[in-house]
Amino acid sequence: MSNFFLIDHSLKDSSGHHCDYVQCVAGAAQTMGFETTLGTNRKLVRQRGSDVDNLGGVGTVKPVFRDTTYQSDSYLAGLRHLTRSKITTQLNGSDSTGYLSRTRKKIASVAFQRRREKFVRQFASDCDRFFKNASLTENDHTFLATVSELELMGLAVYLSSQPRTMQAQWHLQFHFNLFDGRPPEYEEQKETADAVRACFAAAMSRLTYHAVNFYTTSDELAEQYNRLGVGIFESLPYPIATEFRPKSRLERSGLECFDSAISESLIGDLMGRSHGGKASSGIPNLKLYSPNQTADGAEQMDAGASVEGFEVRASESEFFLENGPIKITCPGGVRREKGHADYLQPLVSEIWEAYLATGKLQLVVQQTKRNVLRKQKVNLSLPDQTSENRTAPKSAPVVYCPHPLSHAAYVDLIKSTDIGLMFYDSRAYYSRRAGVLGELLASGKPVIVPAGCWLAEQIQEPNFEYADQVIAGCEVRQIEWSDFRWESCNVPMTGGVLSFDNLKHPFNFEVDVEPGETVLAMKFDWHWPSETGTYCSVQLQQFDLDGQELDGCQRVVGYRESKRTNTLFNIDAKARTLRFSLQNAFHDSTASIRNVELLMTNALEHKAEGIPVGSVGVVAANQQSLSVCVKEVVENLEHYRQTAEAFSHHWYARHEPRRTVSHLISMENISSKVA
Repeated sequence: MSNFFLIDHSLKDSSGHHCDYVQCVAGAAQTMGFETTLGTNRKLVRQRGSDVDNLGGVGTVKPVFRDTTYQSDSYLAGLRHLTRSKITTQLNGSDSTGYLSRTRKKIASVAFQRRREKFVRQFASDCDRFFKNASLTENDHTFLATVSELELMGLAVYLSSQPRTMQAQWHLQFHFNLFDGRPPEYEEQKETADAVRACFAAAMSRLTYHAVNFYTTSDELAEQYNRLGVGIFESLPYPIATEFRPKSRLERSGLECFDSAISESLIGDLMGRSHGGKASSGIPNLKLYSPNQTADGAEQMDAGASVEGFEVRASESEFFLENGPIKITCPGGVRREKGHADYLQPLVSEIWEAYLATGKLQLVVQQTKRNVLRKQKVNLSLPDQTSENRTAPKSAPVVYCPHPLSHAAYVDLIKSTDIGLMFYDSRAYYSRRAGVLGELLASGKPVIVPAGCWLAEQIQEPNFEYADQVIAGCEVRQIEWSDFRWESCNVPMTGGVLSFDNLKHPFNFEVDVEPGETVLAMKFDWHWPSETGTYCSVQLQQFDLDGQELDGCQRVVGYRESKRTNTLFNIDAKARTLRFSLQNAFHDSTASIRNVELLMTNALEHKAEGIPVGSVGVVAANQQSLSVCVKEVVENLEHYRQTAEAFSHHWYARHEPRRTVSHLISMENISSKVA
């Protein structure tokens, strides 16, 4: 039997995405006939015994690695918001300042390099301990699930000292950004690229006779690493646990229904107890908040339920009722780049009257149990829900759910939601994968995501296809670019090319609306740059016959390969003039599109709220448009449910764990050993 060695030295306990990933891949390898061995962090054995036991079901566990990949001295793992300045200082070295300053920097640089060398030696030593007495053949595979340049160099030290390792295949997956931001910003980060390239070159010089394969967790990351010119990087299918597998038609029509009530496992975790255990004393981890007013009129939130009170409500299925409030969930722990602490309060204020105060919508926010120095904790201030003689909603408008949950409870949280809200920092997540989004999509849940990043790219093509289908077959009035009315400060170039930047030179134009036209599709081809990473912001303003401005909206759309980019708009029945402004959404550089056309139709049945403008989910152009996106999905929820459920089968098929392993072991993808 062939061996499959899976190393994740950051796996320290049986919770979190490291554990989920290892269980997915190791379990799939085991079902495919491999003898699986797992390399984990040493701290795994210091936890309760069940941690090792939980992993033992999918392979032999060897907790031999001392360090994790999260090293601030790494050029890759250390390039995060709080450590970037430190790494940049080490890269820059000394400067022309005073002698003492140069001396301090030189000492710091030497210490920096020594810490890196110490990590490399330790990782090589741990690899030697892990593979001790292991027989390696040409049919064996070793997969390092999350690495940086430090692990690559440590592995190279070990492999070059062990000739027997030349027989096996070695697979390394890079999860961290090489560059921050989007492609137009990459050139400014040349020093980082040069430092990482030197590390790769030094490591690969030791591995001339080894078969080493490089992977990333997204296409955008692969594009970043391929700029180094030190090997071929490709995106590896990211596995999603079978618990998120979409239901078949028979299962959906059967007795099983996650939307009817919270499962026992989720209730157990929310109550702060283990499954089958007794309720813990004190306030439960799940807090039900209802607003009260203090004597001076200031708004505050108090815990609204005791342990006993919550148990009664849970047993009566007060939460997640089939006919109860629509549940919009912000899953995952609160981190700076996720932005929960910034965007949720304005959103709550904007949707309070229409949705939260009426009980139509319930917001579920997952956040960490422990907050160091109370940073990144979401505390929402809710308006007085009994004002204007309004009866308070039966269910709490906002529910705080602990993070992390047990795997079973987390699955139930995702399965029991109606809409996933993930308005992460789009710059930080341009190339970064968000595992929670994959789980929501596999579960058939419509989502609201930010424009200009990996999250938006996952639902952009379904939205493009939906717009094509809406217009196809309809009788339309076509307005070409030559019929637009544009401003003299920025006019079309030869061939109908419309250029624009971020603020100084947008392309503005107007068109007229004929009575009865209620839906508009804009279509265009990308002219420059003709690659991913640049986005067009389309701002639409509508005016009636008297020139009074009506509701407007904004879309942000990116590059579409092989087909025309498009986006849909609903037109107000009173609108007679439409004013468009095209801008580069995220960068000051100039971009351009061409062959722009507007397709206007009155052939669709158009209710007051308009037709759905997307499929599977909605892309929010910015924080200010979040409330509009919530309204869009809530008012068209059945449409988004159906499209998300249909898409889930395609999505999960691409992320089924066995596909990950199949890609690793495929002879078409693995490297050939140099004789």
